[in-house]
Amino acid sequence: MKTMKAFAAFAALSACAAAGQVKISERFGFDPEDSTRFIQQALDSGLPEIVLDRQKTAWVTKPLRGRSNQTLCFEEDVELQAKPGEFHGKVDALIRYENVTNVAIVGMGARGGVCRMRKGDYQRAPYVRSEWRHGVFFVNAVDFRIENMIIVESGGDGVDILGKGCRNGVVRRVVCDRNHRQGLSVEGCTGLLIEDCVFSNTQGTPPSAGVDFEPFKADQPMAGIVMRNCRIEGNAGNGIDLWAGMSDGKTPPYDITVENCRVVGGKNGIRIGTGIGRITDDPKALPQGHVTFTNCVIERCERYGIAVDAKPHSAFRLEFIGCSLHDVSGGEEDVDVRLRGKTGKGGSNLPDNIAFRDFTVRQPHPRQWVRCVSLVEMAAPHVRDITGNVRVIGANGKIQTIDVKPKP
Repeated sequence: MKTMKAFAAFAALSACAAAGQVKISERFGFDPEDSTRFIQQALDSGLPEIVLDRQKTAWVTKPLRGRSNQTLCFEEDVELQAKPGEFHGKVDALIRYENVTNVAIVGMGARGGVCRMRKGDYQRAPYVRSEWRHGVFFVNAVDFRIENMIIVESGGDGVDILGKGCRNGVVRRVVCDRNHRQGLSVEGCTGLLIEDCVFSNTQGTPPSAGVDFEPFKADQPMAGIVMRNCRIEGNAGNGIDLWAGMSDGKTPPYDITVENCRVVGGKNGIRIGTGIGRITDDPKALPQGHVTFTNCVIERCERYGIAVDAKPHSAFRLEFIGCSLHDVSGGEEDVDVRLRGKTGKGGSNLPDNIAFRDFTVRQPHPRQWVRCVSLVEMAAPHVRDITGNVRVIGANGKIQTIDVKPKP
């Protein structure tokens, strides 16, 4: 499997210490049919470091809840599986960490550990339709991390990070493959590093993105977030989604940096928006801050390389620095970058304060590289402060250099 090869290439060393480890099978027990009681006893024990140790078969479990001040280690290649016929609750996660501090899930050795659910089961009767049966679910967690793990076939997201209380998180060397809703969802966090990860083959329910930055309440912050050196590939929805439709002027300013990431395939490479029907010029009603993409590559997506739908007002800065688009299909407008907005009573949500610096577009055939469209006619003065320098490379190798200047 391609993602397994990518994961193995990370060749990560274990972050678990040998001294002080307690193997769950030796202290609490193991049952090849259902080890829920043994694993939960270990999680409830207060021991600082517990280990899912290698057995002849996988560890099978019902939903689990983690506790504070504890590291759960997986011996190399050990698999934690969702028990067949269970997880009927709409928010039943494989492992849920809620209102906890100082917790970690760590896979040992080069290949790490595996969390596996049964997505196909949850998509049909007798299961009630749901998008929240996550693999690993952090809710208002503080000082949390997950490293060196593979999370596959969840009934929701591979990893979901949620809540205004979430802060100081790390998602490192994690593969999220073939999950139902997202590879990774961030629904509120202050201080988060996402590094050396693969988010692939999401398919099931919308948005079906590789990574989705989407708080659903105004008080959920998206600050101090860095994603770097990640690959987002083959997802049914967009590669990276950023949806600020529920944020407003009271939300802490956005601060998100995405660097050295590659998006391959999917619907749109990157999609950013606040809702096409949200029309206002009141800064108190709109999110603020900045989002920066640096040295990212987007290639072979079905529609647009970048789609910006109803970006917030000028206090929200959006930058693409040193990024490149390769052979994207171009959507209905047959362009590489589509900017869309709307005007109406009460104001507008037209795109502004966007920079494309050292931006490269490699096109499959000659066409306009960017287009601003609207549900009403968009006169030039409405498109403000879009700047940068762009290099367009045609199929014949011809290079066109374009200086993007703001409209008067």
